Amino acid sequence: SFYRVSVPLVIGVALVLAAAVIALLTLALRAQRAPAASGVQSLIGQVGEVRTPDSIHVAGEMWSAEPAEGEPAGLEPGQKVIVAAIKGLKLLVKRKG
Repeated sequence: SFYRVSVPLVIGVALVLAAAVIALLTLALRAQRAPAASGVQSLIGQVGEVRTPDSIHVAGEMWSAEPAEGEPAGLEPGQKVIVAAIKGLKLLVKRKG
């Protein structure tokens, strides 16, 4: 009188566990490849609004800003801009349009 293990049960459990491992690996790889979600690097590409000639409102915060290289000098209040780069604590912006 030996105990026997059901072969279909073993195969079913193995398949479920394999699917769970593959799903977790897929989620981990997606998270690793995702762009930065915090910090100043996440501001690049964000759209902001000029409030004063040297500051913009972007991502719920006020930042010092200046036109990026190749952009016309002077920012006009109310104008929409895109953050192109970061230089120290200043955002370099391009006109949206």
